[in-house]
Amino acid sequence: MTMKRTPSVAYLQQALREKTREVDVLHRISASISNQLDLEAILKHIVDVVVEVTKADACLLYLLSDSQDELILRASKILIPN
Repeated sequence: MTMKRTPSVAYLQQALREKTREVDVLHRISASISNQLDLEAILKHIVDVVVEVTKADACLLYLLSDSQDELILRASKILIPN
């Protein structure tokens, strides 16, 4: 019989921080979408938020074309280290 281990308080606190961060990101993106009618501005904001939150060096956002046969790069951010 396998015994289940109870998660530690530190583990649960870290999981809560991660979920809180995810909800914050979704809230920021949804607020941008609801407050903005300009698609280019919305896509730029999404890319900025993703780079900030993930601490990534780059983010490329592609959208599916109207004909749905290709992806089109619509927004990007690439950080160049000094």
